[in-house]
Amino acid sequence: MNEAVLEPLGAGRFRVAGDLTYETVAGLLEEDSHLFAGAPKAIEVDLSGVGRTTSVGLALMLEWLRQARSRDIVISFSHVPAQILGIAKLSQLESILDLDEG
Repeated sequence: MNEAVLEPLGAGRFRVAGDLTYETVAGLLEEDSHLFAGAPKAIEVDLSGVGRTTSVGLALMLEWLRQARSRDIVISFSHVPAQILGIAKLSQLESILDLDEG
């Protein structure tokens, strides 16, 4: 298992690296204050560093979306893993998260 980390890239950009599982997402939720503290009006989260993931990865994205909206911040996700895209499509959530495969 690879611990998940949230890496700040500057200018409202972040990268998630590691596995998104039940065991690792709790740590990211504790770190999410870094994501929203002093955030600009738009945040981009790059998921290209995600290894193994489950539906909990999608749940994390939905939680970050909820938190962003409550703070009037626009959040976008790039390089979303195929596993999360598939679950989002089955759940009809891809439009809520503004996901596409490109």
